[in-house]
Amino acid sequence: MAGHRRGLAARDHYELEVLESAGGRIVVRAPDGLEAISPSFVQGFLGSTAQKRSKNEVEKLFDFNSLPIVLREDFEIGLDRLYLRQRN
Repeated sequence: MAGHRRGLAARDHYELEVLESAGGRIVVRAPDGLEAISPSFVQGFLGSTAQKRSKNEVEKLFDFNSLPIVLREDFEIGLDRLYLRQRN
């Protein structure tokens, strides 16, 4: 999964705004065989969430535990870049 636009499209497709406002944790899953998620995809997928919430809040809201470790790391890198960009 790659690209900011695809992340935005996935955000819309899965109606993250609705899920976030509903409360509870959001479990993030990926198709079998997915090998990588680009930081730009994560930035599109979680960018507007990160604008409203701290990194700690995002990590409490989203459950990445169902993802293989390599994909969890990809999400972590994307989140780190989102918050790094916000500080600059």
